[in-house]
Amino acid sequence: MIYNANKIRGDYMRKKFKKPSLRVKTILMLVIIVYLVASISIVISYNIYANTMDKHYKNLASNVASTAASLMDAESIEHYYDTLQADDAYYDMLNSLYKIKKNNDLEYLYIQKIVPGENGEEDKTVYIMDADELDSDRCNDASHLGDEYPLSEGVEAKDLENGIPAFISETEEYGWLASVGKPIIDKDGKVAALVGVDISMNDVMQDRHDFLFIVCLAVILATLAAIIVSIVVITKAIVSPINKLAKATSSFVTDKSDASKENSAISKLNIHTGDEIQMLSESIKTMEKDINSYITNLTSMTAEKERISTELNVATQIQEDMLPRIFPAFPSRGEFDIHATMNPAKEVGGDFYDFFLIDDDHLAVVIADVSGKGVPAALFMVIAKTLIKNHAQTGASPAKAFERTNAQLCEGNEAGLFVTAWLGVLEISTGNLKYVSAGHNPPLLKKGNGEYEYLKGRRGFILAGMEDMHYRENDIHLDPGDVLFLYTDGVTEATDLNNELYGEERLKNILDRQSTTSSADLLKAVKQDVDLFVGEADQFDDITMLGLCYMGNEGKSANRSFTASQENTPEVLAFTEKFLRDSGCPDGVISQFCIAADEIYSNIAKYSGATTAELYCLMKGKTVTMIFFDDGTPYNPLNNPDPDVTLSAEERKIGGLGIYTVKKMMDSVTYLFDNNKNILTLTKSI
Repeated sequence: MIYNANKIRGDYMRKKFKKPSLRVKTILMLVIIVYLVASISIVISYNIYANTMDKHYKNLASNVASTAASLMDAESIEHYYDTLQADDAYYDMLNSLYKIKKNNDLEYLYIQKIVPGENGEEDKTVYIMDADELDSDRCNDASHLGDEYPLSEGVEAKDLENGIPAFISETEEYGWLASVGKPIIDKDGKVAALVGVDISMNDVMQDRHDFLFIVCLAVILATLAAIIVSIVVITKAIVSPINKLAKATSSFVTDKSDASKENSAISKLNIHTGDEIQMLSESIKTMEKDINSYITNLTSMTAEKERISTELNVATQIQEDMLPRIFPAFPSRGEFDIHATMNPAKEVGGDFYDFFLIDDDHLAVVIADVSGKGVPAALFMVIAKTLIKNHAQTGASPAKAFERTNAQLCEGNEAGLFVTAWLGVLEISTGNLKYVSAGHNPPLLKKGNGEYEYLKGRRGFILAGMEDMHYRENDIHLDPGDVLFLYTDGVTEATDLNNELYGEERLKNILDRQSTTSSADLLKAVKQDVDLFVGEADQFDDITMLGLCYMGNEGKSANRSFTASQENTPEVLAFTEKFLRDSGCPDGVISQFCIAADEIYSNIAKYSGATTAELYCLMKGKTVTMIFFDDGTPYNPLNNPDPDVTLSAEERKIGGLGIYTVKKMMDSVTYLFDNNKNILTLTKSI
């Protein structure tokens, strides 16, 4: 067993990096949302608690400081600042501060005098009172009276006239404090001093941290509970029903055998959530019924389409088999060269051509175009072709053949189809051509080395258009080398993307540029020019062409059959050389054809498995044609790529050099498999 490395790698990567399920996605999204909500809740709760506590202690500090300031005597404060001497009144005031401090659980309570600096000195503070904690119930400590301290950096005395607003700070020495400074106003309305209050907030901060921990713990527990409950609810209400839907639809897709059954997994769904999921379930059930109906109809339509396609393919093959397709059509007749092609716009077409020998000296040539396209036109084409050939083979003149055909086609023509046709009968020995036209496009005739000209002649009415019609014949004489080109309107009315018609003038110009006397090459050149003109535009009509080159007695041909054995190679070469010398070919051309015959016949004898090989040689004007027929295995040697002749013999791959040499020596080499035979045609102008 051969393993595909890329497939194995892809399967491994898909398993390794498998996309998360809906359940996992829902849980992740829920966790993220709950986490965000919980985080926001914690932050908001903590900030509310912290701001409330901060505001409370700021207000407490401010109220205590204001109370203390209202109890102080501003004139006495000034006196103590001036004298720096304590008396009984001093101790009474200090004791009052001490009681306020003790009763309000203050950390510090003090009175400072703010003294602006003079003569360049710094601003300073002078302590008047400081109610330190003592063991007794009465404070008698006046040791801080007169202590001086510089103001904090960046603070000036003039900024403290209105006191110090309450604030919270942290220091290494005192920890967290809620501090405030309230002014003591004298009788003149001036600031005599500031009452400073500091409340310790260390316990408050610890409570704040404890609060944060409790809130976080509570939120986490609540979040986990909410997530668990939500997962259970979401799983039951959303994920499970959706998984049921996914499993049922997956079963519908993978188990094609149940696609048309009533008891499929989708039909068994029993989802009653009362919301959009239930609506989705019902919609999927309806969709399943519609899809099953569509599949049934599509299967029926596909089978019918395949049947019609098969029948059309058979019809196409039948139509192709009705038309002469093996060329050269008359290998033993060197007096003329005839070739024809038909390219239908659809599977089957309404155009047709035909050529056949009425007797040894008369060749009938027909080209026609049935109105419409597709199967109806193809059926009418079969009838018309058969009638024309039958009447022409009886020896009736072209006009009589058309009159009889027209009469029979008019019978029961309920579809209203009609045919434009051209019929000519060539007397091979003299070159006299009698022809009749039933509304068909005029052919082009090239006389000798002149230009192509449209044949002038009266055109009769279309076939199957009206009963009792009479047709007039026309006569022309063909000399050896004259070429007749017949076509249907699919050539001149071919349209490009700009809706421009190919036209009769362009057709004449491309024919005039051709110097070949080979009818096959002539038709090929016209078809290539039409395709180049049309470009990417669609073909809307059948394209049918027929070329007839009259050689008279100047044409020579010979054919011979051989047993496909290498022992007969000398006989093949002798037959080839004799025909070419009798035809007056130069030695160089004879040598090239002998080399080609040796190469091709040897390959047939060695590799094809054929029992019989036939060689047909034809000399028309200055063109030599050699055709090999064999009944071996179908094989087209032209499909092989050309060898790289720039490489040395040791570097070059074996094989392919012989047919490459043949292609280089000939003007054209073509291959066809028809009638269970390989047909290889070599052509060269001398």
